Amino acid sequence: MGIALWKSLFFFVSVGIFSVYLFPTQRQLGLLFSRAHDFNQARFYLEKQFHRDPGDEKNTQRYLEALVYEGQNTLFERATKSLEKSYGNRLWFNKIQADFYEARMQFKEASGYWLEMIRLAPNSESVREKLISYYFYSKNSDALLSLYEFMKEHSRFNPDLYEEMTRLCFLKKLPGEAERICREWLAQAPHEAKIKLKLAEIDEYEGKINEALAIYREVADEYPQNRGYAMRTVERLFFYKRGEELLQVLEIYSKRFPDEEEFFRLLSELYMRSGRKADALQLLMTLHERNPSMHKLLETIAEIHYASGNFPEAEDYLVKYHEQTGGTYHSHHVLGDVLAALGDSKGSEKEYREALDLLRGKR
Repeated sequence: MGIALWKSLFFFVSVGIFSVYLFPTQRQLGLLFSRAHDFNQARFYLEKQFHRDPGDEKNTQRYLEALVYEGQNTLFERATKSLEKSYGNRLWFNKIQADFYEARMQFKEASGYWLEMIRLAPNSESVREKLISYYFYSKNSDALLSLYEFMKEHSRFNPDLYEEMTRLCFLKKLPGEAERICREWLAQAPHEAKIKLKLAEIDEYEGKINEALAIYREVADEYPQNRGYAMRTVERLFFYKRGEELLQVLEIYSKRFPDEEEFFRLLSELYMRSGRKADALQLLMTLHERNPSMHKLLETIAEIHYASGNFPEAEDYLVKYHEQTGGTYHSHHVLGDVLAALGDSKGSEKEYREALDLLRGKR
């Protein structure tokens, strides 16, 4: 008695179904060997599936990885070139090529794929660092600026990024771009003095001296306890020979920072130049009373007395200065002049000889 037809059909269908599991496809074998990192075994199956269906994205990825592992560089480059249209916007496709060229130290080729990866994944810090390093060492400042601009638009506020962009624009002599970036930076951090000072530097570079000096003064007033900002203002006013304005700020800063010797010295010099000898003298005497160890002030005070015709006072201060320091060629010479003015010719001659010995190095 024969077997019923339906039983025969059921048997063959069952065999067909179970054979799928018992005898895996080439794609499944490729996946199996790839997961086991046995790329030598995997490549045969991966390649067959690749040629059969290049649209099988996962298999294609595994196939390219197998080619890289086996060092099949020509095949890899040929395959990736043919796949650009299909997978050019895939992160994994750009990464595998970037890694391929980076491993061969072909950084120019790798940088193109790094850039595409940044566009696809703007927050990829490791890729950003690679691209920045490549542009930096290849001195490609244009590409670096473009990358920074992209990062600025697609990432959280980063003050270091704005600062580096400003520096690059300065190096490239693009003051307009530097100002634009600083303005954007200032909008993000309106109370950051460093940004305002950079804007002042840009104004100086462009010859806008009045605008620059106004910013320096604004920053110094905004941070009244910061000596550095005050000193920066004084230095720039001195550099541009703004005597009247310099005198004004020094009078303010000497009161604001009563223990800052440099402000007192500069202010006394300005007083002297403008004929305000009494004010200069009073300022230096106050400073010396506050700091008796500043012996040099005695010489300066004596010179002001001498220039004002106060010869006895000049003599007293120079004698004190010599007692405390031994004096210099200049101070002994001035004392000789003072004594001559007082009619003490012997004392004057003695001081001149002392000055001459110091000048010749005999003392």
